[in-house]
Amino acid sequence: METTTVSQAIDYGLSIVGAPYRWWTEGPVPDGSPAWAENGAPPPPEQVIAEGCFCAGVTNLMLRAVGKEIPTLGDPNWDGGTYAYYHYYNNKGVREVFDIRENYPEGTLIGRLYRDPTDQGHVAVVLGNGNVLQSYDAGLGRPGVNTDATIAGSHSGYYYEYAVRPENWIGLDSVEAGESVVPAAVSSNMTAEHLLACMPTNLSYDLAAYYHPYLTEAMAKFEISNKVRAAYFLANLAHESGELIYWEELADGWAYEWREDLGNIFPGDGPTYKGHGPIQITGRNNHRIVGQALGIDAETYPLLLTQVEYGFQSAAYYIRNMSSWGNLNEYADNWDFSSYVQGINGGFNGWDDRVYHLNLALDTLPEDLSIGA
Repeated sequence: METTTVSQAIDYGLSIVGAPYRWWTEGPVPDGSPAWAENGAPPPPEQVIAEGCFCAGVTNLMLRAVGKEIPTLGDPNWDGGTYAYYHYYNNKGVREVFDIRENYPEGTLIGRLYRDPTDQGHVAVVLGNGNVLQSYDAGLGRPGVNTDATIAGSHSGYYYEYAVRPENWIGLDSVEAGESVVPAAVSSNMTAEHLLACMPTNLSYDLAAYYHPYLTEAMAKFEISNKVRAAYFLANLAHESGELIYWEELADGWAYEWREDLGNIFPGDGPTYKGHGPIQITGRNNHRIVGQALGIDAETYPLLLTQVEYGFQSAAYYIRNMSSWGNLNEYADNWDFSSYVQGINGGFNGWDDRVYHLNLALDTLPEDLSIGA
């Protein structure tokens, strides 16, 4: 798979081997060391080696070396960091669940989501010899940017959660960047512009247009098909996901540890099965149930629910089939927003924000809205 573009990116990455690791924990992701998160031609390798580089800085510089833009979520506190890599390539529909058994081609990005300053996530790049190019030390005697570890040896292998093929983040000279298979459009008079107006603070038009076919397909499949049902659904998605920005719960999940009511009966189940998808499916049992309904193994691979197609379908499935309050569409039909919210949250957390987004949706969506009819 190695082409000029991939080779150029890797060549730059190899030129900064030896750069010391530098920590960064809060505030805007730095344009200079250690993140180098400013678009444009990269600095000379000797400058990076002198000033230091953390893990996402390596991939940022590789992208800059081939004229690509650094991943952005429109927030300087995340752009160019490991959190942005995880969600940006999810939003593009090209992130896949990492499998240590897979023979990934040279240039594949592998990583882990940023969770908090004590678990900052990680990104690394697969090399042709099976080792990874990364910046990581943790007292192991490596210089920071290094090529010393195999995939299995880097963070003991189990650490990684996702992979992005080289053509989908670096690009290739000979083929277009990969795209996910977009579902066939369902009959709907709800547009991407309507979606954007319902979530105006964090959602961009490009993301709204990308999400739209997946969202309407899921809504049609689970009968979220008229204005009030759609408004109730979108209002709660907006709250739970920060307007479709956060597809994994920001908390670390340890609060769910040993929650037998959620099926969390093994060590580590709490963090593993914390909220995933735009409605935050939580717990081992719920991941298994929704996965079986969608024909995927979300119990073994819970991050599948952070992929756009399955995320929207998991949320819509929950609304119609999974809440302990029954089919929540029926509460929408009765204009009972209070019970609808309790059926999702179990209480009224975020009530004001949910009502704010409900009013936006009711003001925005067409009176005769119809999805999948």
